[in-house]
Amino acid sequence: MRPQSCMDIMRDENSSKEDVGKAIRHLAGEFGTTTGRARRTGWLDLPILKYCRDINGPDFIITKFDILDSMKKIRLLKSYVYNGKDIFYDGQILRKGDIIEEFPAERQILENLSAGEFIEFDGWMTSTRGLQEKDMLPKKAIEMLQKIEKIAGINIGFVSTGPNREDVIKM
Repeated sequence: MRPQSCMDIMRDENSSKEDVGKAIRHLAGEFGTTTGRARRTGWLDLPILKYCRDINGPDFIITKFDILDSMKKIRLLKSYVYNGKDIFYDGQILRKGDIIEEFPAERQILENLSAGEFIEFDGWMTSTRGLQEKDMLPKKAIEMLQKIEKIAGINIGFVSTGPNREDVIKM
């Protein structure tokens, strides 16, 4: 995939989720070091982020932030839809079509989830690559980071904006 075709896909609001995933994978270099196998990519999953916070603590680093620079719209997954048979979970009966906003760490449930509601942000459509100061980030980027912190109950300590060691912003 050529870099320009990736940018076109990321700018087109009608691109399929598969095409967006492939474009993000290509731009972010998300391929296995040893095998070269393509890694799965997608929008930030807020229920998983909250689960990670509960396991690892509230301090996070956002990496490869500059990959989002050319996107007209940026989406954050807020919930899942359960698509399986009725099952007893977390003190209640979970039924097909139920909305789940917390990450269920049970295989039987995970295998029957699909993406639910997304929160959508306007992209900033300007380069953040190599930035090292928070004040230099576009207002829309800062607003999105603050929303992630608020919804997930986390602290974003650093944001990486490029491949070089010094391409980092202390938040």
